Amino acid sequence: MSAIYNLRYLNKVESAAIRDAARMYNGALDLKLKVRNIGKAYVLPDKNVTGGIISEFGAYYDSSYFSRGLSKSRWVSRECANYRDESVLYVGMFNYTWGHCFTDNIKMLWFLFDSDTREKFDGMKWVYTSAGNKTKMPEYFKWILDKLGVDRKRLEAISEDTFFTSVYLPDECFIKAGQHRTIYTKEYLRLIDKISDGIVPNISLQKIYLSESSARSKKNWGIRRIERVFQKHGYTVIDPQNYSVEQQIAIYKGCEVMASTEGSISHNAIFMKDGCSVTLVRKFKFINRYQLAINDIRSLNVTYIDANLSNMPFCSTQKHEGPFFLYINIGLAKMLHTIPFFPVIHYLLYCMHTLKWKIKCWIRGIDLYKTEL
Repeated sequence: MSAIYNLRYLNKVESAAIRDAARMYNGALDLKLKVRNIGKAYVLPDKNVTGGIISEFGAYYDSSYFSRGLSKSRWVSRECANYRDESVLYVGMFNYTWGHCFTDNIKMLWFLFDSDTREKFDGMKWVYTSAGNKTKMPEYFKWILDKLGVDRKRLEAISEDTFFTSVYLPDECFIKAGQHRTIYTKEYLRLIDKISDGIVPNISLQKIYLSESSARSKKNWGIRRIERVFQKHGYTVIDPQNYSVEQQIAIYKGCEVMASTEGSISHNAIFMKDGCSVTLVRKFKFINRYQLAINDIRSLNVTYIDANLSNMPFCSTQKHEGPFFLYINIGLAKMLHTIPFFPVIHYLLYCMHTLKWKIKCWIRGIDLYKTEL
């Protein structure tokens, strides 16, 4: 069963775009995944959105970055790289943003359920890099690895350019394919089920709204106003940061209705039961292919709402980085039976702040994508 889409609160153009993209999803694929020996190769930490694996002849492996299509090859000198006469298994570039922890970060770990393949690499180091070359692995991702049965003692973070005499690279089970499509395999579903296995659903919260307001980010303008209107409509507002990962998953497994802004936080819907209802408040006009895959995986009943005036001329060149401006527009008001409200002064402050930020980055020559607001 595929996801069901309610797109009546979007304009015709956006509605058609999501409907067309959603048609590309039709369940998990049955692919024969392999672990490939690519021979002598460099394992490179993330540096200015470049990193992953480059063969000794300069061939770049796009799958070795945390998400395909974002990175590019970079020149590396054998003399400047660490040399290790060693065979290693590369298990990915880990992005510690929450939504990536159970999508991109586990895409190469399918072999954990293949006893023959796992046994072959039990005596080998498992190496990884991290997005932004972050040295500290957060506790919530450690929990996921532990739940999947990864022996973290065999993991090694590569933080400097390193040349290995033999690198093994697993295929992906969660694959970005094209502009609006993400392919997932049956092995990926097993990984997700393993993460939530044994967690008792918390059925005390049936209708929830996931809050982002505690993050205090200047990238999300108007977020509290959106939360309040959902709360008045009978949703229990919860902040996932106030719960352990296990407690969060218990809540998602037990609830019937969930609402949130679209993005990393909405990806939590992957832990819901099949056929549940989800409302996604879009921060900007962009098709989130990961969310479409999750909608399909759980056969969700999904309502999309555009409730933003995110002014792209003032934003990062990477649209998903914001800043975003949310308000109670006609579509949201119709759905929640309330009155539309556009905070003019707040919007002018948003424009002034983001324009000032963009000018400051331009003067300093700083990449907007890498800069906090």
